[in-house]
Formats: sequence, C-alpha cells, structure tokens
Amino acid sequence: MRLALALLAVVLLPLPGWAQDGVGTQEPDDPSAEDIAGDLAEDGVVDPNGSAAADAGDDAPQGAAGPGAPGNGPGDSRALGMSADELRDALAIGHWVRVKGQLDRLGWFVAQELEIRQPEGEEVLIGKVGLVVKRVDRFRVFGLPIHVTERTNMQGIDWDGLRGARVKVEGHYRGPSKFSAREVTPRPGGGRDRIEGRVDAIERRGEALVLRIMAFEVLLPADALIESEDLITSLGLAPAPDVLLPPVQRDDPENYIPISIALTETLGLGIQIESKEAHERNFDLDRDKPGNKRQAQLSAKAQLVWQPSADGFALARFRWDRGRVRDQDDPNTSFRDGDVSELYGYLRQPFGGGVDLQVGRQDFDDPREWIYDENLDAVRVHVLRQDFRLELSSSTRLTESSRANRETDNWIAYLSNDDVERHLAAWVVDRRRSGEERSKPLHAGVRMLGQWLPQQSVWAELSAVRGYEEGVDLRGWAVDLGTTWDLEPYYVTLGFAHGSGDDDPFDDVDTSHRQTGLHDNNGRFGGVTSFKYYGEVLEPELSNLDVYTAGLGMRVGRRSSLDLVLHKYRLVETYQLPPGSTASSPLLNSSLRARPDGIHDDLGWEADLVLGSRELKDWDLELVLGWFSPGDAFPGADPAWVWRTQLRYRF
Repeated sequence: MRLALALLAVVLLPLPGWAQDGVGTQEPDDPSAEDIAGDLAEDGVVDPNGSAAADAGDDAPQGAAGPGAPGNGPGDSRALGMSADELRDALAIGHWVRVKGQLDRLGWFVAQELEIRQPEGEEVLIGKVGLVVKRVDRFRVFGLPIHVTERTNMQGIDWDGLRGARVKVEGHYRGPSKFSAREVTPRPGGGRDRIEGRVDAIERRGEALVLRIMAFEVLLPADALIESEDLITSLGLAPAPDVLLPPVQRDDPENYIPISIALTETLGLGIQIESKEAHERNFDLDRDKPGNKRQAQLSAKAQLVWQPSADGFALARFRWDRGRVRDQDDPNTSFRDGDVSELYGYLRQPFGGGVDLQVGRQDFDDPREWIYDENLDAVRVHVLRQDFRLELSSSTRLTESSRANRETDNWIAYLSNDDVERHLAAWVVDRRRSGEERSKPLHAGVRMLGQWLPQQSVWAELSAVRGYEEGVDLRGWAVDLGTTWDLEPYYVTLGFAHGSGDDDPFDDVDTSHRQTGLHDNNGRFGGVTSFKYYGEVLEPELSNLDVYTAGLGMRVGRRSSLDLVLHKYRLVETYQLPPGSTASSPLLNSSLRARPDGIHDDLGWEADLVLGSRELKDWDLELVLGWFSPGDAFPGADPAWVWRTQLRYRF
C-alpha cells in the first residue's frame, strides 16, 4: 500500500504545471521563426541560407496554402475542400504521415504539425543523436537504435561527429530495437524534429489523438496544424510493415507486452512486472463475523516472439506469480505459481485467399470482455476481407484449469465489420461439456460499439442463450445499453443492463440469462484504465438482474483519468430456496458470500472510484475503491468495501 501511494505521488508530479528539479512534463514550445525557416530549408522551400527557392507557394504541399496564407492558424487544416475536423476524422490506420514537433521528457512525441502524404518507400527521422556505439555500428535518435551497415550512405558526417549532432536518417523500420539506416545526413541549424512513417494505430483521447508511428506514441493535440499533400481520397494506404511484432491486435491494452529487446534478427523479448494488492472487507455483509481478506501478489511475465519471415510468427508467454493471502476465515497462505499463458503459431494466408491460421494456447478477448476473456487451447481461423473479419475457432483448456473447463469444448464464431471506431458484430459461443454434468448452452448475440453518435461512445449488446444444462432447458436473454458523452475534459456515462430471470427455478425450463462463463465484464468508459463495469464489489453475472449505471469521469493530464461510477441493482425475479436445494441463487456468481433473502428485489447500490494513470512511459497505475450498500434483499446487512492497487512496468 505504501509503495502504491508513493508511486501515485511520483506519477502525479509530471502533470501540466508541476515540476521539481527539472523533472516533469514540458509542453513543447510553439515553433519559432528559426524553426519554421529550418523546416522550409529541409523541405526545399528555401535554401539553407534563407533565400527563397523559386516560389514558396509552388513548393508547398498540394492542397495547401503558401506560408502565411489565411487558414493556417493552429487547429486549422490545409486540404482541398475539408475542414480541420473532417481531415482529422479522415485520418486512418495505414496513412503515411510527416509529423513535426518535439519529443518530451516522458517519451511522447508531441506534434505541432502533421501532413498526410502518399506512402513512401522509406521512413524518416530528423533529430538529435544520443548514444553512439561505434563498435556495433549503432547510434540512437529519439531513443530508437539506428543500425548502420555497408549499405548505409553517410553523407557529410562521420562517426566522430555523430554524438549530439542533428541528423536526418532515412531507412526502414524493423521493430522497436532496429531502424536500418540507408542514408544519414547532417541537419545543422534550426528546424523542428520530425517523424515520417505509417500510422499503425489511432487512439482518440477527447479532442486529441494518440498515434503509433513506428516505435513512437505521437500526441496530436486539438490545436495542431493538420494538412494533406493532396485530396485525401487520392492518397493510398501503406501496407502493414513486416516488423518483429505480433500482428494480432489485442482488445485489452493492459495485457499488451511490447517486444522491446531484440535477441536476434528474428527473435524478440518483452517483459512486464506487475504488483497487485487487494483488501476485501465484510464481503459476508456481517461485520461481527470474521471474513476480511487481504491479498498481495507480484507477477512477472515474459513474452517471446519469433518471426522468421513475413509469412507468420510464433509467440510464447510465460507467467510467474508469488503472493500471500491473509484470510480471517482460513489460515494465512503463501503461494508460488507459474504457467504458460500463451503458446501458439500464427500463419498468414497459408492456403491463400486472405485466410490466416492460429494454432495453440491463445488469448480470446473482446472489447468489453462481455463475451470472453480467456486463454484457450485452440485452432482459430481468421478470414480477412476489406469489409469484414470472421473468426472461427474450436477450443478447450488442456491443462492448468478447472475440471469443468478441461471437460468443455468451445465452438466460437465472431463476425465483425473490423472497424474499431464503429464496431458491428454478431457472435456465437457453443459450449459443450462432457462427463457426469453434461451441458450444451448455446450463446448468441449482436453488438454495436463506438462512435455512432456525435461526441459519444455507445455500446449496445443483445444476447440469448439456448440449449440445456444438467437436464434443464435454457431460454434466457439479456440486453446492455449505454453511452459515454465526451465533454472534454469530463465525460458522463449512463447505462442500463437487464438479464432475464426465472419465475420458477424448480421446473425443467430456466428462463434466466447466463453469460458464457468465459466473460470478465471489464472495460473502460472514457478514461485510460478498465474496471468492472457492473461493480467492483458486487461483480455480478448479468443473470436475473437489472443494473442501472451512472458515471462521471475526468481526464487529468495527458494519460490519467478519474472515474466515479454509481450502480443500482434489482433482482428481476425473487424466490426462496429450500435447504439443500441445488437450484441457482437469485444472485448468480457474485463476489459476495451472502445470499439475498429471496423475498425482496432491492439488492442495494454501489459506488466505485477508479484512478488510472499512464503518464509515465511503460508504467501503468490503477487504484480502485469500491463501496456496496446492501438493500432490503439483505435484511440487517452491513456495507462491504474493497480497495485495490495495481502497478505495471513494461521493458
């Protein structure tokens, strides 16, 4: 706990307006006249001595006004027939961009100007040289290792003059630990730093954008100038680069481990260290009984990616855990554990026709983890088309899991429009369990996620369950609707979720909804960190339940957020279970150890406070405080609360 609070203080120090001993975020200065003159010289608009080169307006990008023309102020665009907002919205993964700005002290490249261009054959870096290691023919620009080979043309500069020099490097990005230089030339004098390459990812943060270009996270503020070399509809998209990175996009960014250490030309390593601590108080809703629990855990994850060619790669992820549990109900225990969480091969189009194949233990994850968040031993086929993506898989869990999971075969289909910002999908999860407790629940649903309304991020989930479980027919359904309004820097969330109930739990038909059993119900509203969006204390399954949700959040700094989320819970159907009954409780799979009385439908309300921070590069911090106040369904019950901290570091 003390460690987490100390680190929280460290994280909050770099917020805008804070500085101590020269440490903290430093917003890049507006471009000076010397910077602009240097830019123009590098672009060929003026010669290095500052004289005009032909006509500046002629040499400016097509669709752009000449220097000093109206409409070139901050936040404007220079593109034929498009406003700044339209051009910003049109920016897509695969666009080739030239970004001018400055690398700040936290490792962010803060853009002052961005130009969308036709794809080029080589990436470009312009900046100051840092570390120089001549014996291995490498130096660094913006922290990225630049590899010099016999094919590199070093014009007007040698190894002795590299350290501290401002240079232009043209070449090929090979991964986080390698940029193969083809030409290195000095760039003395003024001018802003520059990155030129393909946009590999886009994340919207209010009015700002966060772009991933090569190994860099580029912050494009709302007031940055954005322009286009030509009509944006005429600009092509660059193909995805063949770099040492797993190309499968993870829906859970907190589970992502970048490949930062190149062991060989084809083998890379990434490491993540994670510390978690949880304090659970009064989860039996009776403060007079012992039942408090405290758990501390330290985990290390290592991920290896081997990519011998552009035709595929192999990934292995290992996890080691060590921790201690202090439970008033049970003796204190310590544990050490380790497992292979992922081990698979991925082949790109082994049979042609835009069909990829993935075989082995792999992560199944969806954007809201409403359907699944589980590592399964699977054969999965990815059918990739321009307008849709289809995933088909057969899976189970062979080892290191419960008997129920080992005895269950999963058949999963997920069809989507493959659009992150406006996501449409239909899905089916068929789970067939053998053994003594045979079951065959069939889950199916449709969903709509993303920016379907102005300044809003909406979600709409509809699902149904059919089949049977232990001789009982299943006939349930559920809906989950909500939206988050972006009111920069604040955001407001409203949501409602309904899982059908069963008015007669003792007959041979169960009309209550139940989720897949692979779900986690974990996601984000408008902040930087995810949390249990049905409640951190109650943490229920959406079955026989109505959940009303209201949230207020605020973004603090560049990548920090604070969420206050309120929930109100009501049972759909109430019933009492006789002693020894095997029927399901009215409240299914909750974290609480207490059961509702079966007479009243008011379960109570919950308030969660969630702080997340990504301000420091490669560091994640999460703090959660949850409070549950029981309703009439728990007569005479006392409140329960939980406190969780989580700290991650990737290197």
